[in-house]
Amino acid sequence: MTKNISLCGNYGNSTPREETVKPMVDGGTEGFKGHARVIVPGVTPCFECTIWLFPPQVKFPLCTLVETPRTAAHCIEYAHLIKWDEVHSGKTFDHDIPEHMQWVYSEAVKRAELFGIPGVTYSLTQGVVKNIIHAIASTNAIISAACAPKTLKIASGCSKTLSNYLTCLHTKVTEFVKDKDCLVCGPGILVELDTSVTLRKVEISLKGQPLHPSLRLHNLIDLWLQTIAKSEETKATVRHFK
Repeated sequence: MTKNISLCGNYGNSTPREETVKPMVDGGTEGFKGHARVIVPGVTPCFECTIWLFPPQVKFPLCTLVETPRTAAHCIEYAHLIKWDEVHSGKTFDHDIPEHMQWVYSEAVKRAELFGIPGVTYSLTQGVVKNIIHAIASTNAIISAACAPKTLKIASGCSKTLSNYLTCLHTKVTEFVKDKDCLVCGPGILVELDTSVTLRKVEISLKGQPLHPSLRLHNLIDLWLQTIAKSEETKATVRHFK
Protein backbone atom coordinates (compact mmCIF):
# COMPACT_ATOMS: atom_id res chain seq x y z
CA MET A 1 0.00 0.00 0.00
CA THR A 2 1.32 3.45 -0.86
CA LYS A 3 0.33 6.64 0.90
CA ASN A 4 1.10 10.35 0.92
CA ILE A 5 2.96 9.74 4.17
CA SER A 6 4.63 13.15 4.23
CA LEU A 7 1.47 15.10 3.38
CA CYS A 8 -1.03 13.49 5.76
CA GLY A 9 -1.61 10.75 8.29
CA ASN A 10 -4.63 8.45 8.28
CA TYR A 11 -6.79 6.32 10.50
CA GLY A 12 -5.73 3.07 8.85
CA ASN A 13 -8.06 3.48 5.88
CA SER A 14 -8.41 6.12 3.21
CA THR A 15 -9.67 8.74 5.71
CA PRO A 16 -6.97 11.31 6.53
CA ARG A 17 -6.49 12.74 10.01
CA GLU A 18 -7.49 16.37 9.62
CA GLU A 19 -4.82 17.72 11.98
CA THR A 20 -2.04 16.13 9.89
CA VAL A 21 -3.16 17.28 6.42
CA LYS A 22 -0.67 19.52 4.61
CA PRO A 23 -2.24 21.18 1.55
CA MET A 24 -0.01 21.80 -1.44
CA VAL A 25 -0.33 24.58 -4.02
CA ASP A 26 1.11 23.47 -7.36
CA GLY A 27 1.80 25.69 -10.35
CA GLY A 28 3.57 25.06 -13.64
CA THR A 29 4.02 26.56 -17.10
CA GLU A 30 4.87 25.32 -20.57
CA GLY A 31 5.25 28.09 -23.12
CA PHE A 32 1.97 29.99 -23.24
CA LYS A 33 0.17 27.28 -21.25
CA GLY A 34 0.07 26.97 -17.49
CA HIS A 35 -1.88 25.64 -14.53
CA ALA A 36 -2.42 26.26 -10.84
CA ARG A 37 -4.06 23.83 -8.47
CA VAL A 38 -4.61 23.00 -4.84
CA ILE A 39 -3.95 19.45 -3.65
CA VAL A 40 -5.47 18.50 -0.30
CA PRO A 41 -4.43 14.92 0.57
CA GLY A 42 -7.42 12.64 1.00
CA VAL A 43 -9.84 15.26 -0.33
CA THR A 44 -8.78 16.37 -3.82
CA PRO A 45 -7.06 14.37 -6.57
CA CYS A 46 -3.34 13.88 -6.00
CA PHE A 47 -0.67 14.55 -8.62
CA GLU A 48 -0.78 10.95 -9.87
CA CYS A 49 -4.59 11.09 -10.36
CA THR A 50 -4.20 13.76 -13.03
CA ILE A 51 -0.87 12.73 -14.56
CA TRP A 52 -2.76 12.07 -17.81
CA LEU A 53 -3.17 15.85 -18.23
CA PHE A 54 0.48 16.21 -19.21
CA PRO A 55 1.14 15.79 -22.94
CA PRO A 56 3.53 13.03 -24.03
CA GLN A 57 7.06 14.02 -25.03
CA VAL A 58 7.64 14.57 -28.73
CA LYS A 59 9.33 11.57 -30.36
CA PHE A 60 10.52 11.23 -33.94
CA PRO A 61 10.24 7.99 -35.98
CA LEU A 62 13.68 6.40 -36.39
CA CYS A 63 13.09 5.91 -40.11
CA THR A 64 12.72 9.69 -40.49
CA LEU A 65 15.91 10.36 -38.55
CA VAL A 66 17.90 7.87 -40.62
CA GLU A 67 16.46 8.28 -44.12
CA THR A 68 14.61 11.57 -44.55
CA PRO A 69 15.50 14.24 -41.96
CA ARG A 70 13.60 17.45 -42.66
CA THR A 71 14.28 19.70 -39.66
CA ALA A 72 17.19 20.72 -37.46
CA ALA A 73 15.63 18.71 -34.62
CA HIS A 74 15.80 15.56 -36.77
CA CYS A 75 19.55 16.07 -37.29
CA ILE A 76 20.13 16.63 -33.58
CA GLU A 77 18.17 13.55 -32.56
CA TYR A 78 20.04 11.48 -35.16
CA ALA A 79 23.36 12.48 -33.61
CA HIS A 80 21.98 11.96 -30.10
CA LEU A 81 20.11 8.66 -30.46
CA ILE A 82 21.87 6.88 -33.32
CA LYS A 83 25.31 8.31 -34.08
CA TRP A 84 26.38 8.42 -30.42
CA ASP A 85 25.83 4.67 -29.96
CA GLU A 86 27.61 3.90 -33.22
CA VAL A 87 30.74 5.81 -32.21
CA HIS A 88 30.67 5.39 -28.41
CA SER A 89 29.50 1.80 -28.07
CA GLY A 90 28.67 1.01 -24.46
CA LYS A 91 29.29 4.58 -23.23
CA THR A 92 26.26 6.33 -21.75
CA PHE A 93 25.43 9.79 -23.05
CA ASP A 94 25.15 12.42 -20.30
CA HIS A 95 23.56 15.70 -21.35
CA ASP A 96 25.07 17.42 -18.31
CA ILE A 97 28.62 16.85 -19.59
CA PRO A 98 29.53 19.75 -21.93
CA GLU A 99 31.88 17.59 -24.02
CA HIS A 100 29.06 15.14 -24.76
CA MET A 101 26.68 17.93 -25.76
CA GLN A 102 29.35 19.58 -27.92
CA TRP A 103 29.95 16.28 -29.75
CA VAL A 104 26.24 15.89 -30.51
CA TYR A 105 26.09 19.49 -31.74
CA SER A 106 29.08 18.98 -34.06
CA GLU A 107 27.62 15.78 -35.53
CA ALA A 108 24.22 17.43 -35.96
CA VAL A 109 25.83 20.29 -37.91
CA LYS A 110 27.49 17.77 -40.26
CA ARG A 111 24.19 15.95 -40.72
CA ALA A 112 22.35 19.20 -41.44
CA GLU A 113 24.93 20.30 -44.00
CA LEU A 114 24.66 16.92 -45.75
CA PHE A 115 20.90 17.37 -46.25
CA GLY A 116 20.92 21.16 -46.68
CA ILE A 117 18.96 21.81 -43.48
CA PRO A 118 19.54 25.16 -41.72
CA GLY A 119 19.00 26.12 -38.09
CA VAL A 120 21.21 23.79 -36.02
CA THR A 121 22.63 25.77 -33.11
CA TYR A 122 24.18 24.76 -29.80
CA SER A 123 21.23 26.29 -27.94
CA LEU A 124 18.73 24.31 -30.03
CA THR A 125 20.79 21.15 -29.49
CA GLN A 126 20.49 21.59 -25.72
CA GLY A 127 16.77 22.25 -26.04
CA VAL A 128 16.08 19.16 -28.16
CA VAL A 129 18.26 16.76 -26.17
CA LYS A 130 17.08 17.98 -22.76
CA ASN A 131 13.50 18.56 -23.98
CA ILE A 132 13.67 22.18 -22.83
CA ILE A 133 10.63 24.39 -23.37
CA HIS A 134 11.58 28.03 -22.92
CA ALA A 135 9.72 29.90 -20.22
CA ILE A 136 7.63 32.95 -21.06
CA ALA A 137 7.72 35.66 -18.39
CA SER A 138 4.07 36.69 -18.75
CA THR A 139 2.84 33.10 -18.33
CA ASN A 140 5.00 32.65 -15.23
CA ALA A 141 3.64 35.90 -13.81
CA ILE A 142 0.02 34.86 -14.34
CA ILE A 143 0.52 31.46 -12.69
CA SER A 144 2.45 32.98 -9.79
CA ALA A 145 -0.37 35.49 -9.32
CA ALA A 146 -2.84 32.60 -9.26
CA CYS A 147 -0.83 30.52 -6.74
CA ALA A 148 -0.14 33.32 -4.25
CA PRO A 149 -3.77 33.99 -3.19
CA LYS A 150 -4.46 30.25 -2.95
CA THR A 151 -1.64 29.98 -0.42
CA LEU A 152 -2.96 32.98 1.49
CA LYS A 153 -6.47 31.52 1.61
CA ILE A 154 -5.18 28.17 2.91
CA ALA A 155 -2.93 29.78 5.54
CA SER A 156 -5.47 32.30 6.80
CA GLY A 157 -8.81 30.63 6.05
CA CYS A 158 -10.03 34.04 4.82
CA SER A 159 -11.90 32.59 1.84
CA LYS A 160 -12.80 29.41 0.01
CA THR A 161 -9.88 28.18 -2.04
CA LEU A 162 -9.69 26.93 -5.63
CA SER A 163 -11.70 23.85 -6.52
CA ASN A 164 -9.41 22.55 -7.81
CA TYR A 165 -7.60 23.13 -11.17
CA LEU A 166 -7.05 26.38 -13.07
CA THR A 167 -5.71 26.52 -16.63
CA CYS A 168 -4.02 29.68 -17.84
CA LEU A 169 -4.63 29.35 -21.58
CA HIS A 170 -8.41 29.81 -21.29
CA THR A 171 -8.50 31.00 -17.65
CA LYS A 172 -10.85 28.14 -16.86
CA VAL A 173 -11.43 26.34 -13.56
CA THR A 174 -12.11 22.60 -13.66
CA GLU A 175 -13.03 20.40 -10.69
CA PHE A 176 -11.34 17.02 -11.09
CA VAL A 177 -12.31 14.03 -8.97
CA LYS A 178 -10.06 11.49 -7.30
CA ASP A 179 -9.17 8.33 -9.16
CA LYS A 180 -10.54 5.56 -6.94
CA ASP A 181 -7.90 3.17 -8.30
CA CYS A 182 -4.98 5.58 -7.83
CA LEU A 183 -1.92 3.75 -6.48
CA VAL A 184 -0.76 6.84 -4.58
CA CYS A 185 -3.81 8.27 -2.80
CA GLY A 186 -6.20 5.32 -3.20
CA PRO A 187 -6.88 2.63 -0.60
CA GLY A 188 -4.08 0.41 -1.96
CA ILE A 189 -4.25 -3.06 -3.45
CA LEU A 190 -5.16 -6.06 -1.30
CA VAL A 191 -3.16 -9.16 -2.19
CA GLU A 192 -3.87 -12.53 -0.54
CA LEU A 193 -0.86 -14.84 -0.19
CA ASP A 194 -0.05 -18.24 1.19
CA THR A 195 1.52 -18.16 4.67
CA SER A 196 4.66 -19.83 3.33
CA VAL A 197 5.48 -16.91 1.00
CA THR A 198 8.42 -14.82 2.18
CA LEU A 199 8.64 -11.03 2.01
CA ARG A 200 11.46 -11.37 -0.52
CA LYS A 201 9.24 -13.39 -2.88
CA VAL A 202 6.51 -10.76 -2.59
CA GLU A 203 8.99 -8.02 -3.45
CA ILE A 204 10.23 -9.95 -6.50
CA SER A 205 6.67 -10.62 -7.70
CA LEU A 206 5.93 -6.89 -7.67
CA LYS A 207 8.89 -5.94 -9.88
CA GLY A 208 7.79 -4.03 -12.96
CA GLN A 209 4.75 -2.45 -11.30
CA PRO A 210 4.08 1.26 -12.01
CA LEU A 211 5.30 2.18 -8.54
CA HIS A 212 7.71 0.76 -6.00
CA PRO A 213 5.09 -0.11 -3.38
CA SER A 214 5.19 -0.15 0.37
CA LEU A 215 3.68 -3.28 1.94
CA ARG A 216 1.23 -3.41 4.85
CA LEU A 217 -0.71 -6.24 6.48
CA HIS A 218 -4.49 -6.08 6.78
CA ASN A 219 -4.08 -5.25 10.49
CA LEU A 220 -2.05 -2.14 9.49
CA ILE A 221 1.36 -3.55 10.45
CA ASP A 222 3.95 -2.15 8.05
CA LEU A 223 6.22 -4.75 6.44
CA TRP A 224 8.15 -2.60 3.97
CA LEU A 225 8.17 1.18 3.59
CA GLN A 226 9.76 2.19 0.30
CA THR A 227 10.62 5.70 1.49
CA ILE A 228 12.48 4.38 4.53
CA ALA A 229 14.28 1.77 2.44
CA LYS A 230 15.48 4.43 0.01
CA SER A 231 16.58 6.62 2.90
CA GLU A 232 18.61 3.80 4.45
CA GLU A 233 20.11 2.96 1.05
CA THR A 234 21.22 6.58 0.64
CA LYS A 235 22.74 6.66 4.13
CA ALA A 236 24.65 3.44 3.43
CA THR A 237 26.02 4.91 0.19
CA VAL A 238 27.14 8.08 1.99
CA ARG A 239 28.85 6.02 4.69
CA HIS A 240 30.61 3.95 2.01
CA PHE A 241 32.23 7.02 0.43
CA LYS A 242 33.26 8.66 3.70
